[in-house]
Amino acid sequence: MAMKRLALRAVVLCLVLVAAVKLLESRTERKQKLAIMDPGSFWHQGPKVKEAVTVHKSEVINSFLNWAQTPEVPDPPVEKGADTAPLETSKGPARIVHLDLKGAAPKVKYMKQIFPLFSSLGADGVLLEYEDMFPYHGNLTILRSPYAYSMEDIEEIKSLAKLNKLELIPLVQVFGHLEFVLKHERYFHLREVRAFPNSLNPHHPGSVALVKDMVSQVMDCHPDARWFHMGADEVRGLGESQDSKNWLHSNKGDVGKMFLNHAVSLARFITERSGVRVILWDDMLRKISPATIKGVMMRSPSSPNVLWID
Repeated sequence: MAMKRLALRAVVLCLVLVAAVKLLESRTERKQKLAIMDPGSFWHQGPKVKEAVTVHKSEVINSFLNWAQTPEVPDPPVEKGADTAPLETSKGPARIVHLDLKGAAPKVKYMKQIFPLFSSLGADGVLLEYEDMFPYHGNLTILRSPYAYSMEDIEEIKSLAKLNKLELIPLVQVFGHLEFVLKHERYFHLREVRAFPNSLNPHHPGSVALVKDMVSQVMDCHPDARWFHMGADEVRGLGESQDSKNWLHSNKGDVGKMFLNHAVSLARFITERSGVRVILWDDMLRKISPATIKGVMMRSPSSPNVLWID
């Protein structure tokens, strides 16, 4: 019986030794394979971050009837007063990082860290979509979040952008995505669809007055801005209010024309007020025929300098 136990122990010990040798050989072989793999492979350090990472890029795809010209913009951005060319640099289309500040906006001390990062990764500018983080005042105080930036914060953000050679482009929505405004009872009557706070009724005189006031306050904080983004994307429910239905009945049901009337009017207000060039998202424009766009623009006494971006 004792002999059987000794024999069994010897067999187990041999198996353990064989397993250990196999494991050692396997690890040695793996190290040898890794040592001969090409540089830049998954297991090796690849190219530097600036070469490997592509910052979000908005490609310039067209302009309203070619009103946007295409000369180069000096790199880094020049001061306002110089030629306000489209979002192009000497390296090609500008690379803009979009910061949507609703919900959980970064603190200024965090921007001190990420702005240099954006710049090091090749970004040319930052698009600031303020939402309720702008320190609206006067009649618009109700719009500001309890955690909104102060005027001093915005000045520091502007300084950080300049320090890191980043073009700062403010964004204020003028049509859709206005939940932070239309959620307030004071503005219920300006909703396109009574039950939803996302889109403005473009026919109510209070709508245009409200948006102009919002835009003006933000533009006053960015006197050196060369570009202003008016959003104007995803205008949900457009055409559903009674005001809109009445207008559509008299205008052959042309929702695209209705959208353009509002957008062009505000784009003209922005350009004439501060001399900036206006940017807007292109999704609503994709649904509108070129003939409708041309018809609305041809009736305008002066064509706003607008660039639309995908």
